[in-house]
Amino acid sequence: MGCYVSIEGLKEKLYRAVIEGDPERALSYAQELLTSGLDVRQIVSEVLAPAMRAAGEMYEKGEYFIADLIASAEAFKQVFDNILKPTLASSAVSKG
Repeated sequence: MGCYVSIEGLKEKLYRAVIEGDPERALSYAQELLTSGLDVRQIVSEVLAPAMRAAGEMYEKGEYFIADLIASAEAFKQVFDNILKPTLASSAVSKG
């Protein structure tokens, strides 16, 4: 029996990693999603943006402190800068 995780499962794991401010896990799950065939724009719109929105709402409700919000933003930034941006750049080069 393999260790198969669905795309939806990976999306949920990435979402949680961003909310929890864990850039290492977030990087790993984002890479797995790209490898699984999910588009960069889908990762941003379906996972990263909602995760940051949720972290912001948690901050507004007093469930998160500013440090938690910053940690979530850092996880988002690490994924975008290290995985998504280079992927977008390489796809633009291959199309252009």
